[in-house]
Amino acid sequence: MKKETPLPDSLVEKRLRYIERQRELHSERVNVVFEGRAPQGSGPANRHGMPKLPTGQRQVPNWPVLDLGDVPDVSLDAWRLEVSGLVRKPGEYTLDDIRALPKIVQNTRHVCVEGWAVIGSFGGSRVADFLTRVGADESARFLELRCADDYYESVDMASIRHPQSLLCYEMYGAPLTRTHGAPLRLVMPTKLGYKQAKYIVGLRVSNVLPAASGYWEDQGYSWHGGL
Repeated sequence: MKKETPLPDSLVEKRLRYIERQRELHSERVNVVFEGRAPQGSGPANRHGMPKLPTGQRQVPNWPVLDLGDVPDVSLDAWRLEVSGLVRKPGEYTLDDIRALPKIVQNTRHVCVEGWAVIGSFGGSRVADFLTRVGADESARFLELRCADDYYESVDMASIRHPQSLLCYEMYGAPLTRTHGAPLRLVMPTKLGYKQAKYIVGLRVSNVLPAASGYWEDQGYSWHGGL
């Protein structure tokens, strides 16, 4: 009879064993304590053995629409993306310029700080590809975003260059709707929803975090906003 190959340990089990070893070896320096020794969260486990939903989140079947009170009247024909800062090719770019880059379609989870999460299908160009297109300084630290509804945001360059960070112009195989940020929004599954600006009209590459670093951050939210 063929002997069954045991399943590999989950990332959680490996991490727990690693921490236990470190506590035994360096008890005076490692003081990690697990309440109940179980990962927090809810929903089915992901491939690492972790619950798919963060603590306090609930999965919703629809997509709540959040904005600053009204949908900006953006002329899709006249829309341009103004690029400035530490780039070799500053100026205005059209949606066709962005669509000319390799298109990425991904199904990723959007997690809102208000306690809900939803999986969406997004299509667009990697921000990293667009930054290459405009000749962004590779040593730059931040990307600032300006939006048609006066929303503003900034993101660290390591996060914005993540392969799943998109300049999104499609949802569910159709052009982005106005309520979801047409013609262009940011999609970053590594960040909470408030970091994913809609109605983008300007990008600025910089090395200095602006005093006004983000609409909600300036009202007390975490600037990093990561998951």
